[in-house]
Amino acid sequence: MSQSKPLSVALAVALVVSPLGVEAQPPKEKQRKDLMDQLGLPKKQPKPTPDQPPEPPDDSPSDEPEQPGEHPSEPGPSSPESGGASEPGKPKPITYTGRVRKLLDSGCASCHGSGKSAGKTRFVITGELDADYQNAKRLVSVGEPKTSVLLRKAAGDSHGGGTNFPAGSANHRTLLQWIEDGARKGGSSSAAPAPTPTPTPTPGEPAPSEPSSSPQSGKPRPKAKIEKPPQPEPESAPAIEPALEPSWVEPPLAYAPRSHAILQDACGSCHAIGAFAGDTALALSGDPARDYATARALVSVDFPETSPLLRKGRGEAHGGGASLDPRSREYLDLLAWIEAGAHGPTAADVVAAMEQPGGHELDEVDATTGASVPSGESSRLGDATPVPASTPSRLPFSLPYQLRLNGQFDLSYERRDYKDHPFGPGRNALQTYHHFLFLSRSGTEDPFGFNIEVLTQQFFEFNARFTSKNQRAKFLIKAGKILVPFGDEPLFHSSYGGKTGFDQELLPIIWSQPGLAFNTHVTLGAVSISNDLYAVQGYALRAPDGVLNLQSDFSSFDDFHFGVGDRVGISWAPLTAWYSFQVNPLGHDRLLFMQAFDLEFWRLRDVPFLQDLVVGIGAMRADVSGGGTGEDYYHFGSYGQVRYYPIDWLWIQYRWGLKTFDNRRGLYFDATRMDERDNSSHNLTIGATWKGLYAALQLFWNLEKANEQDNDFLRLTVGYAF
Repeated sequence: MSQSKPLSVALAVALVVSPLGVEAQPPKEKQRKDLMDQLGLPKKQPKPTPDQPPEPPDDSPSDEPEQPGEHPSEPGPSSPESGGASEPGKPKPITYTGRVRKLLDSGCASCHGSGKSAGKTRFVITGELDADYQNAKRLVSVGEPKTSVLLRKAAGDSHGGGTNFPAGSANHRTLLQWIEDGARKGGSSSAAPAPTPTPTPTPGEPAPSEPSSSPQSGKPRPKAKIEKPPQPEPESAPAIEPALEPSWVEPPLAYAPRSHAILQDACGSCHAIGAFAGDTALALSGDPARDYATARALVSVDFPETSPLLRKGRGEAHGGGASLDPRSREYLDLLAWIEAGAHGPTAADVVAAMEQPGGHELDEVDATTGASVPSGESSRLGDATPVPASTPSRLPFSLPYQLRLNGQFDLSYERRDYKDHPFGPGRNALQTYHHFLFLSRSGTEDPFGFNIEVLTQQFFEFNARFTSKNQRAKFLIKAGKILVPFGDEPLFHSSYGGKTGFDQELLPIIWSQPGLAFNTHVTLGAVSISNDLYAVQGYALRAPDGVLNLQSDFSSFDDFHFGVGDRVGISWAPLTAWYSFQVNPLGHDRLLFMQAFDLEFWRLRDVPFLQDLVVGIGAMRADVSGGGTGEDYYHFGSYGQVRYYPIDWLWIQYRWGLKTFDNRRGLYFDATRMDERDNSSHNLTIGATWKGLYAALQLFWNLEKANEQDNDFLRLTVGYAF
């Protein structure tokens, strides 16, 4: 009897403990497993068997915080090791604070961290949760996840850092899923708290009321905790998280006012309609709606950094040099606008367009004016919607009727007619070469405009502009006393012979003639193609045995001769090439055929030394045929130049070239007919520009093939362009 009593007590204790789940018996374990399978519950969490009534909920506070993601409905971060696996029956949305932040920190922070090599781009990882989330969110499109800039760049699409997360990889799918889930932040405004370890009980000490969630603990959960009904979700749970608003509820990154002001300030002095480069693809009117359509045609949303607008701004294939430092705030803001989708013209337009059925911004433009199609009856720019202050012009006033005023003026001191150095015998001179005032008009309601040099009437052009529906092709018709499109861009200051601008001795200093020109400009991704077909008042020989002077021997209105020509240009990355030709009957059974080729390499980005270097070469030859045997002759001119930018506003340039006249034999020089007109020129220039103000110091050495002349000179120039 004394031995059976302890045995009875042991059996009673076993029966009491067994329902608490301390040691599951095989039949009970099978019942529990079957029930879990029916309910779709995780197998790692023990559940009560059907014959066991649930215990009342334990509302007392737990000594250990429940870990995010333990509860099936909690959107806590998934562990990176889990690969983002969702619990059966209810997939958890991926959040930034959960997996995405760790993913971007490990894959991108080495370059995009603050102070790193890409720390000045739009995507910067600062270590601050809120700031980093906003930086990442700005680069995603919830409406079209697969087109998100963040996703494309991570896969290596137009990304200077190469491929971080290959398309289709687990990390790439995680990013895509996060965006498709709404690009939620998740968690709190700070990093998710680390799990609180459960104190390990000492021998003889009772187990804590809440066991550790670690599967390696080996301790099953108390039944009361398992049967606890769902509690109210934490603040980070989707149940109380505010509904995800459209991505444009924050002020959208639109063209105006910021990008509009940048282009007006950096490019307006030359690219304003009526200015020197006002007839190129970038023709700025000062009106944000119209200029948005112009700028939008020069950007690539798929490959932002290859956009012609940015490449030209960096100085690649741009005759005007670098107008935007790639490290500057202005350049980065333009890049951010393009990366965000190049929307516009204003934030109000973007929101209004996205409120249209379908929620997409209207991409169509008017084929005549190039302006954006109005989005219904909503207020938009030009329809009484005010635009925040921008900088349409450097002038402190504006002109009526959509007129624009630009100009360029300079003053030069020269030391002339010395030999070898400027401190020997010579003479002093003051000259003003640029004294031009340009009045132009480009209407926003019509495609017509004009461009007139007011003070000296060097040229006056009337034009009509047309744009294709997709904005890839632009057309410009010019008539009047037009600038003849022969040679390299942009200002037709040809350098053949080694001298340029007002110093050139082969072609006219300002080559403008009455005529008509038709320009076509097409943008195909990173490649730009331009073509200028023209017919102008051409050259004429003054006498049957005369030698043609290309600077002055033009036909008169009484004896008019047409000159017909074409110039084609192609630009890709840092390379730009032009080929030009003109055919011109001269009278007296003579014919002029002149042609030129120019090639330029401009500042290859992100390559040491080459990113600060410009190299250009070119040559032209003008052949006069007819008049009998042995009467054919030609003029020739060539040049080469190297320009280096130690800093973006300072440059050092060396240019050289050869010019020869009245050659009867040879490819570029006839040694049997040389005189003082045949010479080579070498010049060294140091120049600087700042906000329209420019200064240059130049030294010229002229080496004649025969009859050496004392005609070297020095020039110091100060000028201003607006």
